[in-house]
Amino acid sequence: AYPNPLPPQVIDLTAADIRRLLGFDIPPAEVVRVLTALQFQVEPDGDDAWTVTTPPTRLDIQAGAADLIEE
Repeated sequence: AYPNPLPPQVIDLTAADIRRLLGFDIPPAEVVRVLTALQFQVEPDGDDAWTVTTPPTRLDIQAGAADLIEE
């Protein structure tokens, strides 16, 4: 129980961010599949870009795109 729950974070994620941090490409469908399986809300935001909303239970996602890419 959280007396003052944090609002969900909304993070912009791009394929370029993923490539820059990992050094390789991940297919867009796989990005959506993995994040959705982890209960993130994923909305397309143009070509190879997404707006990702964190679930209320994921308080560990604080560094933005880097934390999402780690997942």
